[in-house]
Amino acid sequence: MIELIKGLLMGGCYGDIVGSQFEGTSNDFMIDNKHLYINLILPLSKRYTDDTEMTMILFSHMLKNKGDIFFTNLHKE
Repeated sequence: MIELIKGLLMGGCYGDIVGSQFEGTSNDFMIDNKHLYINLILPLSKRYTDDTEMTMILFSHMLKNKGDIFFTNLHKE
């Protein structure tokens, strides 16, 4: 189970890194200009976004609280 959770978190982080290049770009623009993005996939930005940071904070909060989420405490983390 631990390996499954690690894979889930790492997969989310990798997806965030790949998608970070396209953050803020509309779907219509990407569809119309898909030829521009084919060569951008390989030189990844190697940077994750706040999405990964918030996922890790939420996961850490849930570990501390045995799966529960306490919104009154979550904002402090």
